[in-house]
Amino acid sequence: MKTKSPFFTRLFDLWAVGIVAFLLIFAGHSPAFGDDYKDALKRAKSDDKAIVLYFFSQHCGYCEAMDRDVLADRDISAIMKNDLVFVRVDADKRTDIARQYGIRGYPTTALLEPSGKSIIRIPGYLGKKEYKLILDYAKKKLYKSTTLRDYLKKNGVDVG
Repeated sequence: MKTKSPFFTRLFDLWAVGIVAFLLIFAGHSPAFGDDYKDALKRAKSDDKAIVLYFFSQHCGYCEAMDRDVLADRDISAIMKNDLVFVRVDADKRTDIARQYGIRGYPTTALLEPSGKSIIRIPGYLGKKEYKLILDYAKKKLYKSTTLRDYLKKNGVDVG
């Protein structure tokens, strides 16, 4: 039985991440990037939409996996494009924004109210189900009436 060489496995992973990035940008989902941070805050306030800051690092395997497995999902992309203001922040390049929100590990998702007020930071890789629920929580502004922990538990997610 042949095994894949680590070089070709890594090459495939890089290729897959490139394809995901291409699809996110050119398939109708063009999330804001760290340089558009201030514009995103203005847009969120004027459109009355919650903000999702997604902090990642170029050197993070879990970030690559989350891009590929979660953020590239059509349903998740549609929610981020239509119902929220989604901002990808490269924490290696925008240390100022990462520091402002107390980001210490990657990936981390931070939810903000349309005013820019911080709701919660969620560190680590999140699966599709959990991420959809988190986006739903922000989209429906459920943070005004319940905690994210209670909302996840109510929807069958073990929060420990």
